[in-house]
Amino acid sequence: MKMVRFFAAFAVVSLFMLCPINVYADEGECDASISDCSTGDKTTTGTSTEGVTTYPIQHSFSYDGQFVDRGKLLVQVMKKSKKISIKFSSKTYEFSSDEMKGMKKLVENNRLYRVRIPLKPDDPSSPWLVASIPACQMLENDFKESFRFHLDKSGTITSFELSSKTPSRECSQGLSFPKSVVLKSKAVASIPKEAHGAPKRGGLNDSKGAKVANMPPELQGVIEENKPKSKDGKEAEEEAENQSFVRKYWYLFLPMLLMSVFGGSPEPQAGAAGQGRSPPAGGQRKKK
Repeated sequence: MKMVRFFAAFAVVSLFMLCPINVYADEGECDASISDCSTGDKTTTGTSTEGVTTYPIQHSFSYDGQFVDRGKLLVQVMKKSKKISIKFSSKTYEFSSDEMKGMKKLVENNRLYRVRIPLKPDDPSSPWLVASIPACQMLENDFKESFRFHLDKSGTITSFELSSKTPSRECSQGLSFPKSVVLKSKAVASIPKEAHGAPKRGGLNDSKGAKVANMPPELQGVIEENKPKSKDGKEAEEEAENQSFVRKYWYLFLPMLLMSVFGGSPEPQAGAAGQGRSPPAGGQRKKK
């Protein structure tokens, strides 16, 4: 009987040892956040070994999607200092007569002024990244435009936005078109910030518990709303944390388990032969 108890206790201990124990690191952000690096008129100087990537910039005034060149964008990544230099090849760009006519037509018909850059400038078949702005907003802001370029950790542009200084939903009527148009552009770079620490507990996780990075806020709200719920309204994630309590602190329960297994009451001893027996049915016969 003692051997049976021993093997039972050994099986229980082995079960606890084999069960995965959840270990949580200190809380810390692991989501990739955005840090701005505005260049303005200044250019960060890098080493001669660090290359510069040149992106051709094109714009369109037609409805058929035809684009023409309007300048270049220079992007330099300083890996040692973890900084990015981004600027245009020219601070200003003056429209030609054909471009003036095209822009005026866009304003009159309340159309969009579109700008594009290639996703991979070294690949002739690369897809293009396109941004647009109402042409009348360009006219209202004296053709001052602001670009925000989103880059990954390697310094590659993944998307960009084009805006004016004072954007408005509706353009003013009766604006006079100037005799000449000179674009004045400003570039701002948004790059991923280095992630430090472990994921926060209770954050947005995927099916395996890994932290989801770079998730749009709109999509985060949808996933949080559709998380499985238990009967009492609490999230299933909280129940999983409660279930892991025993796995984390199994060694505290082990002594009590062993005491309950080996410290039971001894088995009752068998009584003496003939004791406690009930008299036979019918009683004893009298001696004659």
